[in-house]
Amino acid sequence: MSTTLAAAGTAAVALAAVHLLARRFEEALGVVPRNRWLSVGGGISVAYVFLHLLPEMAAVEDRLDAAGVSVPWIEGHGWVAALAGLVVFHGLEQHARRARETSPGSHSPDPVGWIHVGSYGLYNAIAGAVLVREAAEDTVGLVLYTVAVGLHFLVNDAALVEDHGRVYRRAGRWIVAGGVLAGWAVAGMAEPDEAAVAVLAAFLGGGILMNVLKEELPDQRRSRFGVFLTATVAFAALLLVV
Repeated sequence: MSTTLAAAGTAAVALAAVHLLARRFEEALGVVPRNRWLSVGGGISVAYVFLHLLPEMAAVEDRLDAAGVSVPWIEGHGWVAALAGLVVFHGLEQHARRARETSPGSHSPDPVGWIHVGSYGLYNAIAGAVLVREAAEDTVGLVLYTVAVGLHFLVNDAALVEDHGRVYRRAGRWIVAGGVLAGWAVAGMAEPDEAAVAVLAAFLGGGILMNVLKEELPDQRRSRFGVFLTATVAFAALLLVV
């Protein structure tokens, strides 16, 4: 195993552990109000998307051209992929919300929960695949990506527990954790070309934006704008410096 793949694998294990150890993280952060640390995670995630992933989206078309891939009726492939990620996860969220509204309990019915959890398993698999590229490009970039995505996973974990508690606690947590490792393993063995990974990263960026905004915008989430703003500015400054 190459050093690059091993580094990406270590990061994949760390990201998978976020889901498996989320309850312990929450207990350790018990002195900090839940809405504050969720806003920290959201702020860091959105800063990473806007200052790292979004700029890459503008270059996806060049990477596709360099790889000899041409889709003549689509311009701005990266932005299309990002839009697709946002729309797909918005649709899944709306489906889960409607199911919860018609369910007698506070959580969605099990079939809907499995669909939602499975979609996040694929989402995490994309994040795991992108790890391999980040490790190949820059160690510092890999660390920043792991931190940003790890905190984003913590936010997602809290939402999945709230929306699909029974399904998620039973086996869903293992599915989304395993998704990261599966994405890393497939990307490491198949060695997809740079253009394909760039499109996946753009799709992931759209999904991250959707999930962050979902947690930060609605009043019932009781997010803390000051905390969100501070985390966003601090991590943005770090990204600009390094």
